[in-house]
Amino acid sequence: MSDKILARDNRLVVVINDWVGFLVMATRFEVHGKSGKRYLGWLFPLTMRFDDISCVYVVMAYDIENNDFVTVYVGETEAFGTRLSSHEKKSCWEKESATHVFVFRTDKNTSEERRAIKSDILTNPQYLLPCNR
Repeated sequence: MSDKILARDNRLVVVINDWVGFLVMATRFEVHGKSGKRYLGWLFPLTMRFDDISCVYVVMAYDIENNDFVTVYVGETEAFGTRLSSHEKKSCWEKESATHVFVFRTDKNTSEERRAIKSDILTNPQYLLPCNR
């Protein structure tokens, strides 16, 4: 089979010499906690479908005028894909023109660790986070 790229379910399916895989467009990104700690993760388009991983996530809107991202909401979950698809704050995200989601997986990945990181990011006065209010 020849090499080709097909669009399927908002993802690109890559076929190379009979190998089939998904091409995901993501960018390394960093958010900061009030403590000064830096969390390095991945920034994805909000329209993607995600697996049920445990993580801390930050919903963001792209600000064209300032060429920067504005934080809209921070959360943590054990089942990211399910949580994101049925989130009760989705209407707020739409109102805030959310476009991306930052995903950070913790070292130990316990619920206590995720909640502590969420709190650290949530209390950073640099972020507005209107959908957490």
